[in-house]
Amino acid sequence: MLKSAVKFFAAACAACLSASLAGAEYYVDGSHAAASDASGSGTADKPFKTVEYAATVVTNPGDVIRVAAGTYDFASAVNLTKDISIIGAGPDVTTFRESSKLTVNSAGAMVASVKITKKSSDNNSVLVLKAGTVSNVFVTAANASSTLHNTALNMQGGLLVDSKFLSNTIPSPGNGNNGYGVIGISGNSVVRNCLFASNASAVGQTYQYGGAGAVWVNPGSGKTVTFENCTFAGNRGTYAGAVLICGASRSNGILANTSGSVNLTRCVISGNNSIWDIRELDSRASRTFSYYGTSVTVSLTDCLLEEIPVAAESSNKVSFSGCVFARAGYADERNGDWSLVAGSRAFGWGFNPGERGTGFSCAVLSQVQDRANGQLAATLEAQLFNAPAGDAVYEWDLDGDGVYETSGSHTVQHVFTTPGWNKVSLAVAAGGEVAEYTATNYVYVAPSVIEVSKSGSQTFPYASAATAARTVADALKAVLPGGRIHIAAGEYTESSLQRIVDVEVYGDDDNVGATTIRRAGNGNDAYANVFTTLPGAFVHGLTLGPARASVLSMMEGSVVSNCHVKSGKGSTHAGVGATLRAGLLTHCLLYGNISDSGSGAAVYAMGTSVVRNCVIKGNTCYNGAVLASESATVENCTIYGNTAGLASSICAGVYVSEGKPVIRNNIIWGNTAVGTSGTAT
Repeated sequence: MLKSAVKFFAAACAACLSASLAGAEYYVDGSHAAASDASGSGTADKPFKTVEYAATVVTNPGDVIRVAAGTYDFASAVNLTKDISIIGAGPDVTTFRESSKLTVNSAGAMVASVKITKKSSDNNSVLVLKAGTVSNVFVTAANASSTLHNTALNMQGGLLVDSKFLSNTIPSPGNGNNGYGVIGISGNSVVRNCLFASNASAVGQTYQYGGAGAVWVNPGSGKTVTFENCTFAGNRGTYAGAVLICGASRSNGILANTSGSVNLTRCVISGNNSIWDIRELDSRASRTFSYYGTSVTVSLTDCLLEEIPVAAESSNKVSFSGCVFARAGYADERNGDWSLVAGSRAFGWGFNPGERGTGFSCAVLSQVQDRANGQLAATLEAQLFNAPAGDAVYEWDLDGDGVYETSGSHTVQHVFTTPGWNKVSLAVAAGGEVAEYTATNYVYVAPSVIEVSKSGSQTFPYASAATAARTVADALKAVLPGGRIHIAAGEYTESSLQRIVDVEVYGDDDNVGATTIRRAGNGNDAYANVFTTLPGAFVHGLTLGPARASVLSMMEGSVVSNCHVKSGKGSTHAGVGATLRAGLLTHCLLYGNISDSGSGAAVYAMGTSVVRNCVIKGNTCYNGAVLASESATVENCTIYGNTAGLASSICAGVYVSEGKPVIRNNIIWGNTAVGTSGTAT
């Protein structure tokens, strides 16, 4: 299949270039002994030295500038406003390092067969496509220095084909309702056979706006942006999932807003992720696709999506036809491998080999029936592409031993019990031909308990103390909903917020102080929580902290019990130890948390949250050891030895700010208010 795909790309590239070859050819070779912009004639024997100079003197429609292997640093902008082509020797050997923009702005112009990157981070788009064609380019490490969007590509029209955009980043996309991404696409644009992988926008930012991990789409009134046979995988943004369409636009994979049309056909959208360090859970978040209140018309046809889109089915602006909602299973996302390799799922879907005429092939769809920790029962279905006439015979290898032991139907049921990734192989015979498909990382079975230990060997899927993960973050990548993570004694420093959803995380109940989870950083992170617990989370037997701002943030349906929460420090944040919007905090000890200004407290309970049977002592806060509001409940707690540490502090014990919280059966004593206007209780 790989050879067929390569042949197709070669044929497609030759067809794309045929029109350009009608003109004269000029050469750029920076390493040639006779290369010169001053005296060179642009022939193979006397080539030009720089691409910038060649682009200023080669102006006849149909002319071609051929750039030899090597690295070319652009000292000035190149703007193709004539129907000429710049063609490298291949993206693996010809590299453009941009300090200024390369702009394609003529219907017959082309840039092809080059790699484009940056010498250093700056706020320029390395490639601008307004009209014409960009083909077989590889854009990587085109990183913005601050708030630039479209750092890797600013596309306003034309055709982008057979290209890769890999590992480009934006540290901050800007403020306000800006949903900017690494690639920006607008106008009447066509994107075909492209890979967008491991791009990141606004990673680690703390405000909600911005952050389309890969592509930001804004077609405009009466315009249409079309994606065909594209793969979006492993992109990260600050919010939501692969596709988001809304006015205040935020996304991980693709993002669209305002008006116009966006069409996606035969695209793979899988493994994208949001890492927004927020204090609240927004229901609009989606790893795949969301649509909110704009006039964009969206059509998805024959796409492979990771999950059923959020709020899209109820929108008359979004339509789906022939889409499959499942994990792609073709890439090793834990190790950052999104390559399109022989036998990968991406060739079955992102490139649709049957329809593209690359020969008889097959792929496997997985429809999970029953997923549990320790086993997975699945129905596997074969999908044929370009199959010859006649009955097909199917053979399956489901235990990874290289022997086809199951024959018969195009569907098969199997219970997988081996922890980790399981390999699936399929052979199909039809019309005298045989097609084979193997997916190494296809069916994942989580261990019944995933172990974390400082002395573990970091061997996936971390099923024992000896093979344990060394960080909580790695364990959370391996666990499935409803699973358990056990953390052995030791101190673990996490570099980013860990969001716990429908998972039990526990240490040693008999020795809570033995297992500590703390947050890395210089102490100035704005929302540097250790944990955020979301619906279904159960955390117990751990020491959490220190961290900047809230050590622990809790949402509806989560429980934290028998934990120590300590050494949170912040200025304007309400709960430097724990902030509860909902959930239950019970049988915990909270101490040593400091709110040095603003309206902070050791515990901020709001919404329908419950704080029960806790000891809250030795905290220095502005508005009480406990700040309660709305319909929160604080009961059966001991609150003592806390200090309202500022002259303007209001209360050292429990402060009710708004609503009608329930405060009952608590012991509140020995607290101290420093200021003359504050109270101890």
